Amino acid sequence: MNAVPETPDDAELDRLRAASRWLVALRECGDDDTVIADWLAWCDAAPENLDAFERIKTTWKVSGAALVASAPPVSAAPPAASSPAAQRRPRRHRRWRSLARAAGMVMAVGLSAILLTQPAGTTHTLSTAVALHATNPLPDGSVVELGARSRIATRYSEAERRVVIEEGEAYFDVAHDPERPFVVQVGGLSVIAVGTAFNVRSGDERVVVTVTEGRVRLARAAPADPGRPPVPTVEAGAGEQATFSARQGTIDVAMADPGVATAWREGVLKFVHEPLDEVVANLNRYSTRQIVLADPRLAQLRYTGTVFGTRLDDWLDAVEGVFPITVTYDGTDRILLVVRSVRDE
Repeated sequence: MNAVPETPDDAELDRLRAASRWLVALRECGDDDTVIADWLAWCDAAPENLDAFERIKTTWKVSGAALVASAPPVSAAPPAASSPAAQRRPRRHRRWRSLARAAGMVMAVGLSAILLTQPAGTTHTLSTAVALHATNPLPDGSVVELGARSRIATRYSEAERRVVIEEGEAYFDVAHDPERPFVVQVGGLSVIAVGTAFNVRSGDERVVVTVTEGRVRLARAAPADPGRPPVPTVEAGAGEQATFSARQGTIDVAMADPGVATAWREGVLKFVHEPLDEVVANLNRYSTRQIVLADPRLAQLRYTGTVFGTRLDDWLDAVEGVFPITVTYDGTDRILLVVRSVRDE
């Protein structure tokens, strides 16, 4: 399995959020000389700032992500106006005009083509290939990190920020916006956050939500029968894990180590008392050789342990030692896990 790109640190995430807010501000007030001057002062403050701005612009252009129509709160705007660089803007009038033209025609072409033509409510998809992660800034300044072979669809409107997880796993660092809740829809579950960070792993039968910061509300999809009582919501806070069973329609909350749930961001998969079929499903997102449980009796065996990204064969050896399993190969890229017979003992 391939190595995973390094996870952005807090400073880089803050820079991406600031770049996103600047792009929103420029959309709202792109003809205001003061706004342009303050934006350029922020770009000049560190070479990484302009790089972050270009990344945000490119991400929105490629994914087609839509900006919300409303301007960001004043408290969320980068405080560049009070910086010494911004205070010198009368002497830099020509310079920042030149820089604005040199920034890839952001004002004249980028904003009108990328932002103004993107209607709110448009759905866009982000995905990753086998064994690869990707970090993507979202239009509101939130950041999503996708695990291997994962796919999400984003749909932003003025009322809410909605993300649908179609497969795989994702870690969300949500920008605070109490006026527009951040809703993650996965399976038959909705996860609602305002400003928090949490991990969501989807499976065929279960969805596991682990909160690293703040709190989230979780609710099952409303019942089809309007005569039934409304579905109650459940809350989970930092250091808690909510497990949704699609088969039973229940949500259970328990204490958990967020470091275990998010270890995949560092290229390591950790499991604590997980059903073997879910462990295998997660490993298959990181391996070009697909593991198959050849006997349904193996599915509910419980596994606890760590799987390193480049050592799948070590894990297969360990499984044979812990469980009554024999690892076999069928001549293709499939790895079969079969129940060990008495003759194999």
